[in-house]
Amino acid sequence: MVGNLEGFPRLLALKNPLTKDLQNVWSNAGRVLFEKGFSPALIYVVSDELDILFLDNVPYSGRVEKIGSVIPSFVSATFTLRLQKTFGKTDNVAFDSRVVIVPSENAVMNYLAWRQTNAWRNHNNAYVYWLFRKMGYKPIEAAKN
Repeated sequence: MVGNLEGFPRLLALKNPLTKDLQNVWSNAGRVLFEKGFSPALIYVVSDELDILFLDNVPYSGRVEKIGSVIPSFVSATFTLRLQKTFGKTDNVAFDSRVVIVPSENAVMNYLAWRQTNAWRNHNNAYVYWLFRKMGYKPIEAAKN
């Protein structure tokens, strides 16, 4: 399952969202799933997304509509509360979700490898964007470069 934070850039209009505090907000949002007994095999935090891998203990007997609604609700609520506590932001956040069913262990590995490659590209783009912002470029100018 992939959860994406709607309105991420607008919501986090921080001087630089690539901070340890924001990393902690994301980690806490994923940790709640373990605390609530969902037992994911892996949670991979990338940019404004959480990739959540279930292997043997798929919640709700694998009912996609239930997984795709309840889990993002927990993550959204947790993220909202921690965002308020950490940054004083009072916006409500909402995660959407996509459930991706992969047929084999090899397919899981390929999917995660693709996500890592995509994450690295996104990281580099964000890093350069914030470097330009630090150099005094306006947001529109930094995005063009």
